[in-house]
Amino acid sequence: MLREVFSRKRGVVTRPGSPISPPPSRGSADSLVAYLIGPLFVVLAAWFVLGPETASIPFSERVAVNPADLATAPMRETMADPPTMMVAGFEKKCRECHTLFGSNPDTPLRLNQHANIVQAHGMNDRCFNCHDQESHDTLVLAGGQRVPFSETPLLCAKCHGTTYRDWQAGIHGRALGYWDETRGERIRLECTQCHDPHAPAFDPMTALAGPNTLRMSVTKSEGTHEAGKHNPLRRWSSGLDEPASPADHSGEEHH
Repeated sequence: MLREVFSRKRGVVTRPGSPISPPPSRGSADSLVAYLIGPLFVVLAAWFVLGPETASIPFSERVAVNPADLATAPMRETMADPPTMMVAGFEKKCRECHTLFGSNPDTPLRLNQHANIVQAHGMNDRCFNCHDQESHDTLVLAGGQRVPFSETPLLCAKCHGTTYRDWQAGIHGRALGYWDETRGERIRLECTQCHDPHAPAFDPMTALAGPNTLRMSVTKSEGTHEAGKHNPLRRWSSGLDEPASPADHSGEEHH
């Protein structure tokens, strides 16, 4: 009777005189996977090229922005202190002329000098409401106190108190530099660096285009969404980028 030898390694049963079969090699399985990777990528590429058409994602129209509208420099240059101006090609201080020639306390309809000035400041149409009649190099407050041109905001505050307090708090006007003053200086522009003191109203402005991307959330005016749920393609999936037909507005109520 032949003796069977049980090999405890790999659980292989052998008999004396019979050839021992080696265990299956792991390298053959790795080779099979390597052979299949290439054809698999070819099949995927063919599916992307010849497969069904993917959904068309809408993109907002690009809006051109004038670089000048993004400038951070002051809109106007303020006068020096004491103020100077060019007269017949020469730089003159105010008092150099006004000490020789008297000034009409009532501003005439037409100025013989300073013809470039346009008076459009509401009821404030008299020169000496702001300029001191005796010292033409300074400004004057309502109580007769003189202030230099370097402190123009104090003059504006006598009529525009609310706006002046907003400017002090940083709500009104433009600030340059750093909000975090530990990193650098913050520069707050003064009134006349934006406004013409004789005609302070701005010309009509067109607001720059705001962001309008697919990642923006839907507002209440555009639709509703579940609280706490954020979908990067919410605007697209909700159909808000599709133009509405006239029939969609036929049943709307107008208040």
